[in-house]
Amino acid sequence: SMTTVKGTLNVDQAVTLDSTLRVTGITTLLSDMSVGGNATVTALTGDIETEGDVTIGGNDLTFGSGATIVNTDADTLTITEALVSMSGNLDLVGTNLQATTGILNISKAGSMTTVLGTLNVDQAVTLDSTLRVTGITTLVSDMSVGGNATITAATGNLDTIGSYAVNTTEVITSGR
Repeated sequence: SMTTVKGTLNVDQAVTLDSTLRVTGITTLLSDMSVGGNATVTALTGDIETEGDVTIGGNDLTFGSGATIVNTDADTLTITEALVSMSGNLDLVGTNLQATTGILNISKAGSMTTVLGTLNVDQAVTLDSTLRVTGITTLVSDMSVGGNATITAATGNLDTIGSYAVNTTEVITSGR
């Protein structure tokens, strides 16, 4: 049977329900809410803490600052912030760091970037400062220095425009 209370129901001590509590309308809690000891909603801050997984039925997370994380499709998460900070290692499991066109900065000015393993560049490279190589440098094509000197890979010949100075005690030459 159903009991209807018209007006305010004031319960002065704990209440145990043997079945579902169904509330229509707004429910206001004036204290923290604990859900089975595995999740807590803190009344003062609105923070939610859980021991289990969080499942979101929609596709967007919107933060108080207006930033969003959008599940664009099954394979893409889009973060709307200009700067994303992570601590720890970032493990990318794909073949493309950037699949779109444009500029990709992998570090910031004044910091050193180290590539562990082989670095393969399949297009032109522009260096804004000095290239310093320790160890043997092998060039598989001709090398031009400012258009004024060329070393031909096939022959090793050095062709220069202007002067050529050799600082050594012995110079060995062979004709061509």
